[in-house]
Amino acid sequence: PKEVFLTFDDGPSTNNTLKDLKILNDNNIKATFFEIGKNAEEHPDIVKQLNDSGMSIENHSYTHDYKMYNSVKECFDDFNKSRSIIEG
Repeated sequence: PKEVFLTFDDGPSTNNTLKDLKILNDNNIKATFFEIGKNAEEHPDIVKQLNDSGMSIENHSYTHDYKMYNSVKECFDDFNKSRSIIEG
């Protein structure tokens, strides 16, 4: 059978994430949401709704500022900060 993997990046946001989630839930579709930690920190209720709906929530950095790649330590610090927020 054919499969499609649906992903959303750079959320969560009040503009799109809830609209997308409603469409997905109405059609019994699961997707992966790559979330930015600072956005997840601002909208924990949206992250919870994604989780409660059975969506996959993945880490897409905390800052989404690619200067974090100046060093391995900066990269992991940014990634781990986001992971901690998303897991919370």
